[in-house]
Amino acid sequence: MPERFQETRIEISTSDLQRLLKEIKSDPNYHQSEQEQILRSEMYSNPKKNSIVTANYAYRDNIIRESYFKKDEYVPSLFIVRLKENQNVLEYETIED
Repeated sequence: MPERFQETRIEISTSDLQRLLKEIKSDPNYHQSEQEQILRSEMYSNPKKNSIVTANYAYRDNIIRESYFKKDEYVPSLFIVRLKENQNVLEYETIED
């Protein structure tokens, strides 16, 4: 199966931006990170099958939620949502690698 990468940017309302920022930042494991795509290596080195793994963190000026899912023996999928506190833009990235 070939690799598939998708990137999407959409404009969202200020209320949606604030709601999403609050949801990500309220996670008990939310933290400042020195790297991006922190779940990408985990999804290959220690993949958990049939469950969703998430990470919420800040990287530079981005607030990020990542999640990956691996169904049985299928290729794992990584989903990344990026937000900036001063922009009403949601960036969404899907990686099937």
